[in-house]
Amino acid sequence: MDLIYDLLMKNKFFSLFVKFSFGGLISAAISFFSTPIITAIILPEEFGKASMFVLAFSFLLQLILMGSDQSFVRFFYQDKFKDNPSLLLSNAVIGPLVASFVSIIFIMILWKPISIFLIGEPSFNVAILLSIILVFAVIERFSTLMIRMSQKATLFSNLKIAQSLTNAVVVIMYAHFIEKSFMGIVYGSLVSIIIVAIIGVLFERKMWFRNVIFNKRDIGEVVKYGLPFIPTFIISWIFEGIDKMALRYYSNFNEIGLYTAASKIVAILTVLQITFSNFWVPIAYEAYENSSEKSKKLFENAYSGLSVIFFIGAILIITAKDIIIKLFAKDYLESADIMPFLVFMPIMYTLSEITVGGINFKKKTYWHLVISLLCTIINLIGVYLLVPRIGAKGAAISTGLAYIVFFYARTIISNYYFSLDFKLSVTSSSIVILLVVALINSFSKNDSLCYFIDFLGLVSILVLYKNQLAVLYDTYLIKKE
Repeated sequence: MDLIYDLLMKNKFFSLFVKFSFGGLISAAISFFSTPIITAIILPEEFGKASMFVLAFSFLLQLILMGSDQSFVRFFYQDKFKDNPSLLLSNAVIGPLVASFVSIIFIMILWKPISIFLIGEPSFNVAILLSIILVFAVIERFSTLMIRMSQKATLFSNLKIAQSLTNAVVVIMYAHFIEKSFMGIVYGSLVSIIIVAIIGVLFERKMWFRNVIFNKRDIGEVVKYGLPFIPTFIISWIFEGIDKMALRYYSNFNEIGLYTAASKIVAILTVLQITFSNFWVPIAYEAYENSSEKSKKLFENAYSGLSVIFFIGAILIITAKDIIIKLFAKDYLESADIMPFLVFMPIMYTLSEITVGGINFKKKTYWHLVISLLCTIINLIGVYLLVPRIGAKGAAISTGLAYIVFFYARTIISNYYFSLDFKLSVTSSSIVILLVVALINSFSKNDSLCYFIDFLGLVSILVLYKNQLAVLYDTYLIKKE
């Protein structure tokens, strides 16, 4: 019996996955039902401004974290910190906290050009909100990481639900009672992050407020491992944000808003991506530390099962895009033709989270920079050629293709250090099928043709993964018995 079956029988693996998943699924439901309400209140142009604010926030957060969150994850199960995670926490969080306060100084000095770039006009309030959200985001990141790495899945999921619910309520209330602008979305993000940060710290207060010891050697170790991630994160941010920046340069906030709304259609896959990553990272590191043939089988089976779920899910979501978009306001109808290529972002990223293990396990983290740089160049070329001609649809195509390259680069390089059999020929065939489905659905106005291609694509995926589906079915039956 392989490791997955053993874990299923012990109710550990399956139980953890369910506990980590329910928070993401409920969050997805909240997002699904709240997004039509929000789009009915807030115009695409305002949606676009909010997207630019979030883009800037994510960049600055990764910069001030200095890779310390990655160090925290990497060292959590090592013997030195396994019995005393508060020691690791205190020495990992101090650097980003100091950096967040330093960043506030620069934001205050440069508030005018920063706000003009983000929303098209000077706004000191935007600078203040950006400063506040950064400080609390650092605390939120480490508080949820502590809960996640401790595998307190139920608490972690509850926090995600609280964050999503708070965000939706604040956005809707602000837009309804105060102002129908992007500021509602900004306040929604800020308030939800603050609440999760406070709750997370309170639940793990023994780790945050007891045995706080700062050790130069430990801080140095955290910084040494984390610093190489900074240029990687910068390049990754450019890679992930070049689509919106290209739309900001070549187009307008309205196109950015439509593009952002299109990404909401693939939210189910994105939630699965985040949920799986939260669940998988501690499991993967623990399995690697207990290295064995069964551990390798865990990686291969997890990849196989996730692949079939994602590819089938992607085709079903593309097929339903015109139905889903009718829930949005009429101003967002164009988003349906933008979204097909965006499905590659969560699919390729999530699958690569399993295949990338060799790079992280062997501490060859410089490869993340090389891979991100390669994909950034590809995406830059793509948006340069496509966005001026076909706008947001071109940004989606360029980003989707870049993520395919991202997947293959991570997988091939990682497999050199930690060889596993992921049956890439099956994955490659599935990618080609999904490319054809996405291309037809993006440009064809013939609904009958689109549905026919979608049906053929779905059948082809089912045939390709018939063995994996049989294993999943047998596993379910075994568990039922």
